[in-house]
Amino acid sequence: MSRRIHPFAPGVVIRCRPVRRVSPAQRGLLVILLAASLIAIAAAWPSLKGLLA
Repeated sequence: MSRRIHPFAPGVVIRCRPVRRVSPAQRGLLVILLAASLIAIAAAWPSLKGLLA
């Protein structure tokens, strides 16, 4: 079982093995969600760093 922890979300486990029965629409939606979360993290990064500092 090859799994690695995503650096941004410690609770999220990303499976490296390709998932079976994933339609192109679902894959596109997953890619859009991942991109949106990365953009949100990048946008909130300065305020997060200000809170942590």
